[in-house]
Amino acid sequence: MSNNYNYPIRDVVSGTWLKDIGMVVIPKNASTTVSEWISKENTDYTEPLPEGKRLFCILRDPVARFESGFFWLQSYRYDLELGDINQFVRDLHWRINEVGSISYHLFPQIYFTGHDPARFERIFHIDKLDECHAWLESQLHLNKPMKHYNVGTYGKELTEKSKAYLRDVFRCDYEFMEKALS
Repeated sequence: MSNNYNYPIRDVVSGTWLKDIGMVVIPKNASTTVSEWISKENTDYTEPLPEGKRLFCILRDPVARFESGFFWLQSYRYDLELGDINQFVRDLHWRINEVGSISYHLFPQIYFTGHDPARFERIFHIDKLDECHAWLESQLHLNKPMKHYNVGTYGKELTEKSKAYLRDVFRCDYEFMEKALS
């Protein structure tokens, strides 16, 4: 299958900043956990990217991120009728285009990161959040535990057909992750 979905890439980056370190916020990739750990008193949510910031981000398997996004929307967006997750996958592009308020949580990660992993000082996988925590503690001279927010359990499993479709849709993320985490 070829991926011709042509999702946009943002020209500006918004994020959470502390000192000279900026986290590029990607929904459903531990951004709440890290932002809360840094603490609201020390953060500055800005757009566009301030000069001189060292960037880091946290990536997640795109299918797992999609599941998390779906169940987050199901839990917190009572105004949306999402239905069955596999039907939602079949309707994904229509849903993103017709219900724009959900696209933020479902766009590919490269919408937030861009295509070049070299722009980041560090890129972490969400499964290695403890490494991210240790790095931030060393960089920011903070010594406090990181509480994990929004740790969810998911309902009905995606079918293999839905997973295959999502892997194709989010192929751009898998390619970025391969470059960034190898």
